[in-house]
Amino acid sequence: MIKYYYISLLLFLIASASVSGQQNFTIESNYILFEDAATGEPVLKYNDSMLVRGFKLDTHIKSSFPKDIKASNFSDYHYQINDKNYFVSNGGGLVLELKENNFKRIDNSFRHKNQFRANHFAHNNALYLWGGYGLFTHKKILTYYDFNLKEWSLKEIKTPKDLKPRLNALHMVYKDNLYIIGGLYRENNTLETKKIADEFVWKLDLKTFKWRKGKKHKSSVEELRYKYLNNSIQIDQKIITIGTYIEEIDLLNDTKKTYQNKSFGTIKNIVYHKKNQFVTYIYSTTDKELRIKSEPLDNLIGELIKNESFYKYTYNQIFISAILALGLIILLLLFFNTHKKNTVKLKNKIIYKSKDNLFYNTNNDPMKLNKMPFDVLKIFLENKNKYVPFSILNQVINDGVGNQNYITINKRRERVCDELTTELSIILKREKKSILKFRKNEIDKRIKEVKLDVEIITI
Repeated sequence: MIKYYYISLLLFLIASASVSGQQNFTIESNYILFEDAATGEPVLKYNDSMLVRGFKLDTHIKSSFPKDIKASNFSDYHYQINDKNYFVSNGGGLVLELKENNFKRIDNSFRHKNQFRANHFAHNNALYLWGGYGLFTHKKILTYYDFNLKEWSLKEIKTPKDLKPRLNALHMVYKDNLYIIGGLYRENNTLETKKIADEFVWKLDLKTFKWRKGKKHKSSVEELRYKYLNNSIQIDQKIITIGTYIEEIDLLNDTKKTYQNKSFGTIKNIVYHKKNQFVTYIYSTTDKELRIKSEPLDNLIGELIKNESFYKYTYNQIFISAILALGLIILLLLFFNTHKKNTVKLKNKIIYKSKDNLFYNTNNDPMKLNKMPFDVLKIFLENKNKYVPFSILNQVINDGVGNQNYITINKRRERVCDELTTELSIILKREKKSILKFRKNEIDKRIKEVKLDVEIITI
């Protein structure tokens, strides 16, 4: 009997371990999913009074929320500033801060309902909203939350006329710049079908708050954004959208890669954890239940389907690019041709710096010469482009050595000249025998002479 008891207990423990870390709670539609600014771990508020923390999604904590406010009204705009979490009501206005797992109002505002589906971002410890839709109009305004006044204000900036108002745009903040891509738009006070706002990448300098109109891009990404509203994440300078397929857009390197999506179910909301490259996402099962999962991002990314440029190029742009490329090739050819000529010219030169009393190659590296080869080279320097009698070289080579017989002196001269020509041939990449030229004196054939066939520049 005892034996069977322990077997049953063991089976129970095994079964318990097998479901460890799995979701054992019901997620209501009134939820908020975000990354904790301090810990980098996922946090899910899944009903009125509870939230769950951690990548195992098994740490449940009691939580409070302001009365008469739905959590689902704060699902879109989450900010991280100095390890603190802030939430702005969808459409703008109310501001919450997460304090000790409880959501507290910190604003003196009201629900604006003026910037739904706007682009939200934090910069220099301020909360921003750009664009959006509300009160029957599309917006292209930039608003910010003043922590001192506890109110929202309009950022006074000059906005180009051809920058159309929009909602549901993709955006990215990278190196003090806000990038806006696509989004949906329709003329105010009309019932026409919403369309892509434009095909340009817009950049707002967050230091000067000046807009710049960039290149045209392809529009399929905006359509994807419309269908999968909360399913885009930023990794460095890349925007990744997650829908039927996974698309990775690199604005700076002009690439768009399309991958298969290996996730299961329909992803409703996703956050990225850059510290461990995990994602946490809410998905809908076939039974319409909401589930949560945390796993490496690589687990979702399947086979590469397409690798293409992100920007759109017209025939005129292609023609201009071809002309520029041809011009660049011509310039490069001219450069290399000139460089080749200069290299040939410099190939036969060395430099003497009188201040240092040293010889240098054309790379400005000092030549390493012993005393006798150095002294001989100085003789050639003093007699530029002239033939020097052996007797003068012999005097330099024999200086301080004492009286030597003729044969010994000649051997020493030959050894020193060989040492010098070896060094110069290495530096100049020439044959040794081409460094020195020999002849008999034109007047007295008994006198032998030598000339250095290398140009020496004195500076």
